[in-house]
Amino acid sequence: MEKVNESDFIHAEIPPKWISNAKDNLEEKLKDDDFRKILDFFVIFTPCKELSARAKPLKEKYGWEDTYGLKKFMRLFPSKQSIFLFAESWKEMKAVLAEADLVDNFHSNFEHERGGFYQKSKQNQPNCIFYHLRNCLAHGRFCIREKDGDWTFIFEDFGQKSRVSARMILKKSTLLRWIEIIEGGEASLAST
Repeated sequence: MEKVNESDFIHAEIPPKWISNAKDNLEEKLKDDDFRKILDFFVIFTPCKELSARAKPLKEKYGWEDTYGLKKFMRLFPSKQSIFLFAESWKEMKAVLAEADLVDNFHSNFEHERGGFYQKSKQNQPNCIFYHLRNCLAHGRFCIREKDGDWTFIFEDFGQKSRVSARMILKKSTLLRWIEIIEGGEASLAST
């Protein structure tokens, strides 16, 4: 059996100072209708059926037979244009986060949207992102920065032994666009 060295992983800070020092006025932002829509969609009515009794899976609820168009819209591929990177094993996570510039002080560089994710073998890429988004929102592992009339969410999820399983930088406008496209089904891509 191969020895696991914890220095091969990025570990989440518990409690996270980058959140407690954020001063993002979250209590006030919770009153925002768009933020409420994001919370409802990605936490309570998540597309990940294993995470909520009220889940609305992509295929069953929204008619997404094929997620090819959704993946392209979400900038998951072609790979040269992707803003997201995926690790299929825990051993790959450190390299994925480093390549996405999501290691040291990841929370202070929020100019560009991007993400690094540990992807379970049975997950497709959109559901992998939705899975980690749900966890971050449900467990409060995010902060919000405001710039140019938009909010930028800084997210972090972690698994066993506080190993980081996802980090992402996403704009509120991006999350709202995703909701609109998903709720519109595959036909909604024809109008984008």
